Amino acid sequence: MKKSLIFLMLCCVQVCFSNSTKDLLKEGKQYFLCGQFSEARCCYENIEEKNSVVFQNIGNCHFNEGNFVQAIVYWRKAYPGASYSRIRQLVEAEKLALQSLGVQKEVNINLLELFLTVFPKILLQLILMFLLLLLVKLFYDCVFRYNSSTHRLKERIVYLLSLVIGIAVLLIILAKKEDVLKQELGVVVEPKSSIYVGPEKTFHIKQSLDNGRVVKIAGSSQDMYKIETNECSGWISSDQIQIV
Repeated sequence: MKKSLIFLMLCCVQVCFSNSTKDLLKEGKQYFLCGQFSEARCCYENIEEKNSVVFQNIGNCHFNEGNFVQAIVYWRKAYPGASYSRIRQLVEAEKLALQSLGVQKEVNINLLELFLTVFPKILLQLILMFLLLLLVKLFYDCVFRYNSSTHRLKERIVYLLSLVIGIAVLLIILAKKEDVLKQELGVVVEPKSSIYVGPEKTFHIKQSLDNGRVVKIAGSSQDMYKIETNECSGWISSDQIQIV
């Protein structure tokens, strides 16, 4: 009962969509409330421009159909553009899915990557533009309008250096954001999946991962994927992982 209430609450988020999308959302919600999760999922999947809410709803349907790994896959897709409160709900939902898979483990979210996926890129660019304009103004003041006061000149130079550092940091954040948005994720779909040292199963096994574990995809070779987690990196068979 508790799980049903959580997911009914998640599905009731209101957002602005086109008329056709609204119709599909309304139809999907009706199917969901009637317990027809497969039909509801089909409605959500037919939405062309999927956003955070749509991915979240697809994940909810998968969860109620018993497809816990697929639920985690779609909930992870729902992070970009989600509000902080919805992300907390998604994290709690993922914990329930992992428990259903028999995995008793906390869901770890990289705070920097979470910030970069949620914080709008356009806002970062506007902040960068503002800092650049401020840098140009201060540079003009230092070169053309400074007075004989040494103290005032030093003060402006300090401002200039601070701005340069701030702009450099912002450019690094924007570059990091691009990497995060392009980064592929995968979900382990087999229990006790082996992680190998190299890209073949003849290599030594480093450790095993539980099903439902979300990992970063760092590369591939034939039928193996190179993955990275917070604890280790290694190679896993392609039939043991679902790419998000």
